[in-house]
Amino acid sequence: WLRTGWRGERGGTLLALDGRREGGWRDHSDSWLGNLLLRGWRRVGARTRLEGGLASYAATWNSPGFLAVADYNAGHLTRAADQTDGGSGGRAILQGTLLHRFPSETQLDLQGWAQLVRSTVFLSIAEDGVVEQQEERDRRTALGFSASWRAPAGSGDVAFGLDGRAEGIFTERDLLM
Repeated sequence: WLRTGWRGERGGTLLALDGRREGGWRDHSDSWLGNLLLRGWRRVGARTRLEGGLASYAATWNSPGFLAVADYNAGHLTRAADQTDGGSGGRAILQGTLLHRFPSETQLDLQGWAQLVRSTVFLSIAEDGVVEQQEERDRRTALGFSASWRAPAGSGDVAFGLDGRAEGIFTERDLLM
């Protein structure tokens, strides 16, 4: 892992990386996982601040498959039944914010973000003595925004806002022989 960054009067950044690898206890049962976080901010003039960031992860894994009863009874517990089972996945989220304070202490806050998710899984399933492999693909995309305006009013605040989100989801499952 690695974490670093800096902060000054007019801006700053943060970078964090994390990676893990595991070997598993059976043949073909390894995996790895990686994470990334990147954040930053910057003052633009005396009353405006920009912020943004990227958060993501990626992973792969292998599945050793099911043990046959004969292998289990013979003590062959670590042998992989199928070298093709496994999968991969990942997600990335990108976000940005603009915050502006007016001299009257009124504040405008604009935010936008985008998310992308992908995964693919291969798994062999034994049913009624027949082993079949399935593949499942999942793809997701999302976009969002929010805008808010806040102003002092007497002993409190008054605020108005608007936000929205749009998503696209595609999931597919195939039976592979």
